[in-house]
Amino acid sequence: MLAHVASQDCGGASDVERQQLIDEKKVFGEVTGCTPNEGLQFGCVPQAWVAILVSLLQIFLYAPLALFSRIYYERWVGSRILLRMCCLGMEPWTANIALMIGMGNLHHSLKLQECSVPSKKLQGSHQRIKNSFMSDVLGSDFIMGEGDYDCWMPWWIRWLGTQVLSRLALFYYPNTLEPDKLIRCDKLEFDEICETTIERFGSEFGARVDLSAERHSELGAIRLCIEGLGAFALEKRGSSYVVDYSSMEAMPVREGYMRMGGCMRLSSSLDHVEGLDLFGKTYLPTDPAWAGALHIFRCTCGAALIFYPHTISCHYLRGGFTATVVREMDPDHAWRRVLTPFTVMTLHVNWGAKSIISGPGAIFERLGPFSQWSTQELFRAACRQFRIESFASNLRRRGVSDLRKQEYPYGYWGLKLYSIFETFAKEYIDQYWPTDASVTADAELRWFFDQYSRLLPEICEHAPAGDVSTQEELVTFLASHIWEVTAAHEHSGHVGDLLRQYDMFHTHVVEGNLENMESLLPSLPSRLSLLFARALTSRPGAKLYQADPRELSRFFLDSSDPSVSERFMASLQKLHEEME
Repeated sequence: MLAHVASQDCGGASDVERQQLIDEKKVFGEVTGCTPNEGLQFGCVPQAWVAILVSLLQIFLYAPLALFSRIYYERWVGSRILLRMCCLGMEPWTANIALMIGMGNLHHSLKLQECSVPSKKLQGSHQRIKNSFMSDVLGSDFIMGEGDYDCWMPWWIRWLGTQVLSRLALFYYPNTLEPDKLIRCDKLEFDEICETTIERFGSEFGARVDLSAERHSELGAIRLCIEGLGAFALEKRGSSYVVDYSSMEAMPVREGYMRMGGCMRLSSSLDHVEGLDLFGKTYLPTDPAWAGALHIFRCTCGAALIFYPHTISCHYLRGGFTATVVREMDPDHAWRRVLTPFTVMTLHVNWGAKSIISGPGAIFERLGPFSQWSTQELFRAACRQFRIESFASNLRRRGVSDLRKQEYPYGYWGLKLYSIFETFAKEYIDQYWPTDASVTADAELRWFFDQYSRLLPEICEHAPAGDVSTQEELVTFLASHIWEVTAAHEHSGHVGDLLRQYDMFHTHVVEGNLENMESLLPSLPSRLSLLFARALTSRPGAKLYQADPRELSRFFLDSSDPSVSERFMASLQKLHEEME
């Protein structure tokens, strides 16, 4: 886990890591001393003036067209919402990203039936591109495909987009200095802002469940660890269970922010908090500072998951690298066909992610508290942690495989879901590689695993071998890939339920008093920026479950048994009904 990042600070960085550290001035430029972007209503001119002026122009131009066109109506609504968020004080870099993407596009979700089936015509529609920033950070080449054949963009548009995004990072220094002096809002104001902005795009951008009851209690802490954001890292230690991110306490943060970290210790029965260890002290639910300490720990769990598994594993090492190589296989190869529906839009999304989420001066460094070195060290730690394994193996490795449903819902339901993925993988693979000998005899299949392994950075300590020789290895790769890009991605990426609760989650904690919860909460500009960032990453993608199994099986070869997809969808529906 990221919990096992070696405790160190900038002074403890190796010479290689010092070279990998990109100077902050090169990323953000010099501090200009501009007035913090606190919005028009607070009596100052916002730095997001470009987004404001363009939004005003769009509102005027789209209005007559919106009367006759649904598309232009959605764009008109999007422009109005962006204008409101900018005037409230949205951070200028995020505002201009929203302007480039088009807020109105949040109305649209991807449907699997809109995605392309592999063909000779689409064979060469992407190319491998080196990500110089991630290569410097990780110490070896980081290469991934660009130019997805769904929502395809020519190379010159991608190049131009990359240049514009990188210039935006340089132009706007992140509005993180003296965060305590920025404008804040109370819960009623925040609720009203959410309802009149992001939630206008649909209920999926709000909270799916109400977590406000007892959210800062002992019960809330236990729930966080057994089924919430902390459940990913729950492990057995002696006779107790822990979610341990304590080593993140050593990660340097920028001035004005609290350090992240903490270790939650639960009893052997997982129904009692033994203590929350944070910054050298142990907090109990009866302590006056408990709610503040729990808030820091909860934010740590969410921030850690954004690094790993969400970005590094789900998006890059699993989704991105798999899509890069599989798109170079023969379009009529059975392995490419089965991975296609689970890599739709992957390269397109990751092209944006490298500049908007993980690139220098992007969301990680603007909405997080960490110093440049800390952010880059968390990337390195995530790669060291990366593994390809079954969910059952993951549970055994953490010592939580024998827990019951009420003790560890994340593990219980996760194992049921993974078993469905595994059964589907076995049934599909049995059709084309019924024996280990048939696996080793497939030269193109072995080429895939060789190329995939070569893409993994050298820092990956648990990288798989660059060869495949057994049917079991195929099943594990396919089932775990589906798990990563669906279940793990959803669990670590859809934080709306927490974000929407006002004082439940943010990507940083403002320096304050643990006994005064309000002093720890983020500024309004930061809230507005994260609202958009979360809406962008949570924009509904293609659904895993398809009411008509033919929407999935159409990606497979004609020789594939359609009943495999039918049983897969039926099992998903049965699990859904069981969980209800």
